[in-house]
Amino acid sequence: MSLLPFDSWRCTGFTAATPSAPACASRESCQRYIAYLQLKDDAALAGRGLPVGSGSPDCRSMLPATRT
Repeated sequence: MSLLPFDSWRCTGFTAATPSAPACASRESCQRYIAYLQLKDDAALAGRGLPVGSGSPDCRSMLPATRT
């Protein structure tokens, strides 16, 4: 699984930016969420100021993850 390009935003895997927002049902198969997890685990990437946002209830911004 490869990271997204540095100018592509990552997703927190929640449907809104509020603490009580439900988790996205398909986040485990979304490339944006997987890239967000990689970002959180890599201090060098976290310091780059990469764009991060929340998903939406209808998941229109989902990028299906592909295995490489």
